[in-house]
Amino acid sequence: MANAASTGSIETMFRHLPVVKGYARRVILEGDNLTDAEELDRVQRLREFWAIGSSLNWTDNEIAVLLFRELFAGN
Repeated sequence: MANAASTGSIETMFRHLPVVKGYARRVILEGDNLTDAEELDRVQRLREFWAIGSSLNWTDNEIAVLLFRELFAGN
């Protein structure tokens, strides 16, 4: 069973996930540019997302799949 620290970390990851996916969708699929503030937010969220995933012993591939799953579905 996950301890409270890892449960909180996973919750943080999943709060970041839709925001980071939204940035990826805009940039990759729509060809949009992020504002400076959005880019800073994206970088900070991704750093924390990746750090938490790594601390949970997830591989880089597992973390990337979580981020990009369904991004290209239907495209």
